[in-house]
Amino acid sequence: MAGLPGNINEEELRAFIGPNAEGYLDKWRSIDYGRKSKIAVNGLAGIFGPFWMVYRKFYLLLLAYLGVVVLQGTAEILVLEYWLGWRDLGQVMTLPTAVLYMVILGCYANYWYFLYACRMIRRVRSGQGSDEHDLERIRRKGGVSWPAVIVLVSAIVGLLLLADYLATFS
Repeated sequence: MAGLPGNINEEELRAFIGPNAEGYLDKWRSIDYGRKSKIAVNGLAGIFGPFWMVYRKFYLLLLAYLGVVVLQGTAEILVLEYWLGWRDLGQVMTLPTAVLYMVILGCYANYWYFLYACRMIRRVRSGQGSDEHDLERIRRKGGVSWPAVIVLVSAIVGLLLLADYLATFS
């Protein structure tokens, strides 16, 4: 098994990950940091998807995920409802699509998180400062964020309430 890429060390990864660092490091070691495989199952990422992403401050993956969901939903509406004229099939397609997203996220989230952690660590390290200072900056850049989860839940609830309110006018 080769070492970590880019001269990144496990102490930096632990600082970035925060809670459950050993669990992530064990998963990453088991796939040889993405050299042997890209699949390292993360059930929480699969089940809680966007909530796991914001908890881990993985906002870039959240934006990509939302982009894919919006594009897929738009394509589903255009093809199924307007092109084929199937008005009710969109609701049926939602469950298999959600399961597919959960499986993909559950299988690849750990690898993507590893790549993200390495990129963020390299960015922090590119600045001037001592190793101690770098580790503190890495901790602040990574870790977890319960407030971000609360903001996401609030946004979802707000959007659902807005949709319900607007539906009363149609």
